Amino acid sequence: MVTPAYPPAVGGIEAHVASLTEALSKLGVEVQVITQASGPLRRNPALVEFRRLPMTGVYQFAPGLLPWTRRHRRDFDLFHLHGYHAAPAGLVAPLVGGTPIVLTPHYHGAGHTRLARGMHRLYGAVNRNLIRRARAVICVSSAEADLLEDRYPWVRPKVEVIPNAVGSEGLLSAAAFETDNPVVLTAGRLVGYKNTRLVAEAVAALRSPVSLVVAGDGPERADLDDLARRHPAIELTGWLPRPELDRWFRTASIFVTLSEHEAFGMSLLEALTAGSWAIASDIPAHREVAALCGAEDRVTWLRLPCTAEQVGRALEDRLASGGRPPPLPRIWDWGEAARRTAALYHRLVTSPEVARPAGGVRGRRRVP
Repeated sequence: MVTPAYPPAVGGIEAHVASLTEALSKLGVEVQVITQASGPLRRNPALVEFRRLPMTGVYQFAPGLLPWTRRHRRDFDLFHLHGYHAAPAGLVAPLVGGTPIVLTPHYHGAGHTRLARGMHRLYGAVNRNLIRRARAVICVSSAEADLLEDRYPWVRPKVEVIPNAVGSEGLLSAAAFETDNPVVLTAGRLVGYKNTRLVAEAVAALRSPVSLVVAGDGPERADLDDLARRHPAIELTGWLPRPELDRWFRTASIFVTLSEHEAFGMSLLEALTAGSWAIASDIPAHREVAALCGAEDRVTWLRLPCTAEQVGRALEDRLASGGRPPPLPRIWDWGEAARRTAALYHRLVTSPEVARPAGGVRGRRRVP
């Protein structure tokens, strides 16, 4: 596994790689994680880390990755590269020789900032070559696959959709916190396109007694801190240890996510699995997550852009219904995701040809 970062670093790719690695190891797949580090290096035989250059943002790169890959490329049956939007995958791919490459791009379709959009244009050729070199491309949703195919139509025969899964084994057994008022939860990076400020403004204007827990951190934190100081019902927790976050998922009456675009929607899946109602932006990835676990009727859908007043009305309507929904009809876990990933690995290392998804190209659109 080659990934731009790994826990305890926080983020979607980090959580994905850690969960998938653990589940693959339980199936007997020997996995070594190759990653970058911005802090102290850890001594872990299953984890090879290299120091990043002193740069900021997701485009940091650790030069030590390159000579290490050249030296060790024959040690592995397969390289699984993660992250279209980060540097390591594109720079490592040309160095692996004939060893098969699987790419999980975690592709959003565009950068979230002006810098990111500029970088997309600059390294477009690098990523085009990366995708061409990949023997298979795993997308975490059909929504992500559609975005990728819009930009690279020729990638279609390589694509297989293997959804992200519930990332915490302790989620369903976690004990809810005791609270005086119903809890509204939102969790994730505090960045503009997630629209967390809109959720906070909606809760601040509610007449119903309710508490908002904002789990996460990011560049929007200072703005939200100012709002929270004026409204005691809003609590900003920062990044939480996994067991504590699981408890908040089990406590929340309503989970809210108003992201403008996602490759998947991990927090929404976890909230629905934990037994919460949800209010979500009506984007393809969120629709797909609700269908994945049979929870379409547990979500109030809001089309973006929307106002704090609209969010507030959706919250009031859901709070008025009371109670928590019954257990989900099915739970998609990392064990099944790992089994499908391991089957793809096997096809690649035993066949010189590009593996086609089981059931044909369009067959991958079926929700498991």
